[in-house]
Amino acid sequence: MRYAELRPFFTIPESHPYVSVTQIDPADHRRLTRMVDSRPELRVLGTLDRQPDRWTVYVGCASRRVQSEFDHWSDNLL
Repeated sequence: MRYAELRPFFTIPESHPYVSVTQIDPADHRRLTRMVDSRPELRVLGTLDRQPDRWTVYVGCASRRVQSEFDHWSDNLL
């Protein structure tokens, strides 16, 4: 996702320049944010809750490897 598309929603911190985008059921939002909050290499940048059954969560990652690991985790567990 390009920065110009994200700017209206949130800013991307220099410490977490890689953005992972995941679609979740709103029921999983608390579990996702708890997991992200427990890992300093991840940061929830924003959540778009415009759709009733699918929310889009933008997660900032400190490195490409962290982004890859988060993508793998979110694909398999959410």
